[in-house]
Amino acid sequence: MSQPSPTICNSMLYTVKREYYKLQELRKLVLQLTRTERNTHRQKRGIISLVGHVAHSLFGMLDSDSEEFYNQKISQLEEEQLDCCS
Repeated sequence: MSQPSPTICNSMLYTVKREYYKLQELRKLVLQLTRTERNTHRQKRGIISLVGHVAHSLFGMLDSDSEEFYNQKISQLEEEQLDCCS
């Protein structure tokens, strides 16, 4: 059985290292995205909340309080739907 040439081995090693590096970068990206989603407890900004409340009052636009209310109602409906189906 003949030994593979050093050039082929070096080429394969380079390819494996490059793919490993890509995987490491993707892993870092996934970790960043998942950490961000878990830690979404952002503080409300006073002036932006004020603008949101004014826009809600004047134009009926969604403000942070309405968003929270509707998100709770949607979650409640989803849970009730799951309870009905099971």
